[in-house]
Amino acid sequence: MYAFPGILLRLDKRTMAVSGRLTLQHGEDDVRWVESAPGHPYLYANTNTSPSRVVAVRKKGMKRVGTLVLQRGEDYALCGLLRDAKGGARGPPRTLLLGMNTSPGRVVRVDLGLSAATWREGQMARTGGVVLRKGESHVVALDADERFVYAATYSTPALVVKLALADLKRVAALSLKMPGGEKITALVHGSAGHFYVGTDTRPGTIVQLRGFDGDGAPHLAKRRRLLEA
Repeated sequence: MYAFPGILLRLDKRTMAVSGRLTLQHGEDDVRWVESAPGHPYLYANTNTSPSRVVAVRKKGMKRVGTLVLQRGEDYALCGLLRDAKGGARGPPRTLLLGMNTSPGRVVRVDLGLSAATWREGQMARTGGVVLRKGESHVVALDADERFVYAATYSTPALVVKLALADLKRVAALSLKMPGGEKITALVHGSAGHFYVGTDTRPGTIVQLRGFDGDGAPHLAKRRRLLEA
């Protein structure tokens, strides 16, 4: 919620009534994105601050249990993604990837501390980060598979940058060269190497991309407009 400090609200899915509320601490302002996973006892709130902060909250009781301040320049977290120990999304979350609303854009990796032998609730650690190249600005969406991270930038031209999941080393980038300078607002990695991109246009458009995962050089395959609204 846009508040200073930030406020988190929990809603009952059946009635949409507020069933929980948490006001964060001083400096944990303007929450723009929250990561959560089914069955996982915690959620992670990202602040639109300089630098950004990650606030760990125990879902049961809506209790704040820890915070992590990122490094200088890692500002205004705009999106996030939880990954399990193998880099996938099926197991218990172990890592958080964050995309930064900076120019150039940045991607930061956070260890949630849930597998450490000396585990302490809410203890997190920054374990890596990468600064993208000039023109690859404002990371607005992230997705990943078990080998790579894909970062979409809110730039002209729209770009998807491919990073190695293990060390966030840059692998490649693909310029989408959208007609009319369309910008990306969403990115989903589907099956069989397909990507689905949402554009910041009126009417909105979903575009299907192919041929960007795996070890080969990326290329702009056939583009299909699937939906306009």
